[in-house]
Amino acid sequence: MATNKMTGVNGVLLDGDHSVALSKLERITSAISHRGRFHSHIFTTDHLKEIDPSSEPNNESKIIGISILEKEKHSPYLRFHDNTIMVLDSNLPETIPPEIREGCAEDLNRVTSGGESSLLRILFGTVAVYINEDGLWVFRSVDGTKPVFYAKEDGIVAFSTERKGLWNAGFVECNRIEPSHTLQVDWNQEISHSKLIRRYRNLNLHGCFKSEIIAQLRTSLEKSFDRLRSLNCAVLFSGGIDSSLAAFMAEKVANDVVLITAKAEESHDEDAASRAADILEMKHLEVDLNEEIIWKILPRIIYSIESTDKMDVEIAIPFFLATLKANEEGYEVVVSGQGPDELFAGYHRYLKMYDPENPENLVKEMKADISSTYKRNIERDELAIANAGGRAFFPYLSTNFVELGLATPVNYKVSLSDKPSRKRILRELADSIGLPEELTSARKKATQYSSGTSDLLIESIRNNVPQLSDLGKSKVSRRVQQVLNDIGLKLGIPSVAPRDEALNFSINTEGIFTDK
Repeated sequence: MATNKMTGVNGVLLDGDHSVALSKLERITSAISHRGRFHSHIFTTDHLKEIDPSSEPNNESKIIGISILEKEKHSPYLRFHDNTIMVLDSNLPETIPPEIREGCAEDLNRVTSGGESSLLRILFGTVAVYINEDGLWVFRSVDGTKPVFYAKEDGIVAFSTERKGLWNAGFVECNRIEPSHTLQVDWNQEISHSKLIRRYRNLNLHGCFKSEIIAQLRTSLEKSFDRLRSLNCAVLFSGGIDSSLAAFMAEKVANDVVLITAKAEESHDEDAASRAADILEMKHLEVDLNEEIIWKILPRIIYSIESTDKMDVEIAIPFFLATLKANEEGYEVVVSGQGPDELFAGYHRYLKMYDPENPENLVKEMKADISSTYKRNIERDELAIANAGGRAFFPYLSTNFVELGLATPVNYKVSLSDKPSRKRILRELADSIGLPEELTSARKKATQYSSGTSDLLIESIRNNVPQLSDLGKSKVSRRVQQVLNDIGLKLGIPSVAPRDEALNFSINTEGIFTDK
């Protein structure tokens, strides 16, 4: 089984009892130890001098503690130079060239002093931590595919890659740092959260021939997938156009690629993924799902994604189990096909909204969706993949590719008369790259339905909750959210509100979130 894990970063700032800060940092780090081995660095805010955590504390000075979780082969980038400290925590740290790392340190110094940035837009799937004599900055890259959260309570400011780390240290109210935004903390522990750089630029492709737009999209997507060069990776595979194109492009640059499908028996994905893998002639592994497996894994899923929302749980189940399989087979980087639905009108509701005479309403809706997908979809998926031992990569959410997708005229994406009616220019892009025609026209259901997890979740709950065992499927379905909330309460997740009456059932949560 592969032992390398992805990376994460945590930090605390305290004025007072240093032992409290160090205890908080340890508890934060222990809750996300699935991300790898950790190393802690403690600095005084006076001249940013590093101190030995085991030395006698001088509680008259403020301290900042940083813990870095690293893989065995690729560590997060830590730079200590001229009384400044910078950490770059990336899902693919090996893909950041040394000159970009050094340039980002200079960029952060310039931007935090009121200047302009030239390199921060290049960072992908990255959280940057920058410390100088004025304070601490925590920056989340424009794409938003690497989450980071913060909290402030009782004179302590803390941040972490996962909320569960903050919860484990006793923080309840956690806030996310938004993409392209920074959390700024001065040495008096005053905090602000503001946009550091513009997120998506407004490109103008109107007047361009469709062939020119496809050429630009292709070049941008090839650059995004080039991050996989010489790596081994697994593709979360359903057989739809998004995952098929991802598999096809990954194989061009990666050292070794495997397709992995987690699915129920007789589900849509069982047939579609197998058929597509045969067409691509690529190695394909399947993970069989059933009611017993789902009931056993539910606490880990909820703990991993930090949510009891029914749809989030249904979607996370196949991603989590597929990543476990990838990790067992030695594939650490996990490629997700998220993004094209929002960029190229993949959802059926977009078709209903489309008015060729007045397309602006649809354009605004799609821009709002891609701009918020990081909190509706990506954070859930990244957490599921990370907690199962993988490093998530979302190639379709590369900043330039998103900008080009948003600028593509909507009439190139949707058609009211032709079939397939959605993602039309993406299908033409796939065809230009060489994806077999049978796959460029492939259709896809929502993950929770195509994989069969929605039905399996209902059956697993009916089989294991005595009060629901005699009810029909539709009635059990209406109680699924209640059961998930009850599991969340057993895990001690702060975001779940207690209810007066809980259902009676037994599920093993021991050892998952024991430090509440």
